[in-house]
Amino acid sequence: MQGKWSLAAARFLLGLGQPGAWPAAAKAIAEWFPAGQRALAIGIFNAGTSAGSALAPPLVAYLTIAYGWRSAFVVIG
Repeated sequence: MQGKWSLAAARFLLGLGQPGAWPAAAKAIAEWFPAGQRALAIGIFNAGTSAGSALAPPLVAYLTIAYGWRSAFVVIG
């Protein structure tokens, strides 16, 4: 990225592709897990996304303060 507009474009493209992850994960779980274990698998998937949302802000803040924003961007990416 060379500036704010190229970063904005990259974030926009990420936003376009990200919503497809939810139905794709549900479809993968439906295909890979037997019927009796699907609810647990979906629960683990949902818990993982919630935990990631809770842990990401402090991790990004720490990486940015300790190593700079470029390092935080690379590590999280």
